[in-house]
Amino acid sequence: MKMPPDLRDWARKKYDNQRQRLLVGSETEFRFSLQPPSEADALNAPDTVTAWVKAWHDEHLPAEVSARWVERQWPRLGVQLLPICIQVKNRDALANLAGRAAEWRQYQWVAGRIADNWGIIDARLSVAVAKLSTENVDRLLDAVQWFVDNPDSGKLVREVPLPGVDTKWLERHRSLVRKLYQAVTGSEDLGLLDASRQFTVRTLDKTLAVESPLELAATPTELNRLTWHPSAVVVCENLACVKRLPLMPETVAVHGGGYACSQLAMVGWLREAARVFYWGDMDVDGLRILGEFRKAVPRAESVLMNTELFEQFVRYAVKDPKPYRGMIGYLTSSELQLLRTLRNGDWRLEQERIDLSLVAEVFRKVI
Repeated sequence: MKMPPDLRDWARKKYDNQRQRLLVGSETEFRFSLQPPSEADALNAPDTVTAWVKAWHDEHLPAEVSARWVERQWPRLGVQLLPICIQVKNRDALANLAGRAAEWRQYQWVAGRIADNWGIIDARLSVAVAKLSTENVDRLLDAVQWFVDNPDSGKLVREVPLPGVDTKWLERHRSLVRKLYQAVTGSEDLGLLDASRQFTVRTLDKTLAVESPLELAATPTELNRLTWHPSAVVVCENLACVKRLPLMPETVAVHGGGYACSQLAMVGWLREAARVFYWGDMDVDGLRILGEFRKAVPRAESVLMNTELFEQFVRYAVKDPKPYRGMIGYLTSSELQLLRTLRNGDWRLEQERIDLSLVAEVFRKVI
């Protein structure tokens, strides 16, 4: 037999464990079984059963929460009126019963603001954003809208002109801004310049860098100062592939570092190279990164990223645990074909799994 304190414990656990699902779910009514006694229970412990019935009779339940009472015909004790369950009419009533009414209103307010601004419903983000003060929620939404309107600003994080926001606010809240921006646009790249981000560069023709190391790591600003004039640049998603590329005439390899690769657009010798190639993993993220890079460097060509090659090495592919389902822009028809193939099985094939001799053969043909 459940007592009134058990009801509130149940409500708190249900709300705390399912608050994200409650924000987007369709469940609008909830029931809590009181596990009513049998006639045998009443005969064995009549005082306990009487006290249990009285406890629920005297319990003052909040609005939209009610007990359901039914008549039970017991052979020895006759007709008994017993409560069998508590009915909670809606999610607001559940939050109130759980003692979380104010928090729930904040979650709903934030989720509504996000939906009104961009037409998306994201319970996980709404819960995270709702932890901010009302003033900071407004600032966060304004910041995300600024990045939506200025996706390729190329500014440093402290140069972003957000009214009423000091230079350190965006640094402190950058992670949350990026997550909400990604939910809105499908891209996690805010288009900012990271002055401290270093990219590993390897010259594949020693004559290109007579006075420079064969391999170095530098920021985009520092790379832009180099007086290199390569005919081809190969940007690789993963560092291991930069190191395993064969020597090639007048060619430089660069580690793109995932979505950060769009920052390389500020490097003059990369933009001005006759050919700019991008080689990444054959998975949805790899194609998203390719799209972001091509948005920044429109002449970029993909290499070793096509359906035929994927099918050749499909035995090394694995399932993508969190495949992205949204739209991806800036892809060619052959890249879109690869995207369809990957999504048919939620596949991902890391670029390191491609045979090195085949990699060398392909690059010898294209460069």
